[in-house]
Amino acid sequence: MPPRYCCNRIVDLDDAGLDRIPELSLLKLQNNRIEQLPWYFPRLKFLNFLNISNNNFVNVPSVICQLPCLVELDMSSNMITELPEEIGRLTTLEPLILIGKRAVKLPEECRNFVNLQLLDYRRNNITDISVAHNLPKL
Repeated sequence: MPPRYCCNRIVDLDDAGLDRIPELSLLKLQNNRIEQLPWYFPRLKFLNFLNISNNNFVNVPSVICQLPCLVELDMSSNMITELPEEIGRLTTLEPLILIGKRAVKLPEECRNFVNLQLLDYRRNNITDISVAHNLPKL
């Protein structure tokens, strides 16, 4: 069974030893107090499901954009106001869930989400969804 660290008061994952589980494919970290992800996250080459909702992220952790197999990402209810251009590297994403953040727009690089089947962007300050109109599976 994959580790589930949800609904705790975790602030730091640096010493959690997740990099010692190379076959890790699912990680639920929601409802904690995490502000950043460890430097070793790109080593999790098989991670395809990541839930970091309801934490204390102000920015999208850059290490997320280095996860080549990520299929599902939930970053809802954090304090993130914008998505970085590097998010476009996540071309395998199928659902991207960004509920209740403060984000105002999707970067042009989101056009690379050719596999995206669900974009849940409810309760945000978004004013332009033109990028989403060009995604083939939405």
